Amino acid sequence: MTHSAPATGVDGQADRFPQDMQQLRKLVMTELTALLESQTRTRIFASTISNQILREHGAMLAELGASLDRVATAMR
Repeated sequence: MTHSAPATGVDGQADRFPQDMQQLRKLVMTELTALLESQTRTRIFASTISNQILREHGAMLAELGASLDRVATAMR
């Protein structure tokens, strides 16, 4: 097995992608793994924020309802 120098692109820099299929597969798997991890973290974060908003909204509505009940009772 002979190793050749990395191919160079138009700008004279080595190509970004490996020439060996095994290395290319590993690179693709690494990139996909990172993407899926990022998406999972984003979804977990969005879910956490949504749940917090729902809890706070519920608490505010409960406080508002209690305040309205006190006002209604005081006006009787």
